[in-house]
Amino acid sequence: MKNKDKPDNIIRVDHSIRPSYPGWVKMVVHPELENTGPVEYDILKVEWWLIERQMYFHKSQKGSASIEHDEGTRIYTYLREMDMLKFCLGLLDLEEIQKKGIAFFGKYFQKNDILHVFGWKSISMDFDGNLCVPFLYGYRSVDIMWAWMGSTFGLHIPVLRF
Repeated sequence: MKNKDKPDNIIRVDHSIRPSYPGWVKMVVHPELENTGPVEYDILKVEWWLIERQMYFHKSQKGSASIEHDEGTRIYTYLREMDMLKFCLGLLDLEEIQKKGIAFFGKYFQKNDILHVFGWKSISMDFDGNLCVPFLYGYRSVDIMWAWMGSTFGLHIPVLRF
């Protein structure tokens, strides 16, 4: 029998359904990626890229508490050009992690000082033509929010990859 106090570290995603995009989304940039990714995975085996590997840091990020304006676009461009978006989490993954609740989020993310988990696979465009990326924000609850790609991103924002 499963202990209710211990969150299940397995994420299950039904890729046959479309994620819940907000009404302001004019266009999903990579709809071909919506239904891709593992159906089931262990959150402990998801790679934390940027923080642990430090494979791609823009010069402006070093020695600074935040990344220069528009760094979200640079990270997205790098992921797209290196054909890495398909290995990133998407909005469906974020929705499933959100369903696990704040105890799960706290155990697997906040313990590493992570308050944001991004779904780079689900980049969307608003009606003004701005690109936005969904992310989970965990504090007292786990909420799905959206960041404009031109905003300042902090150092503690990993790219999670399968």
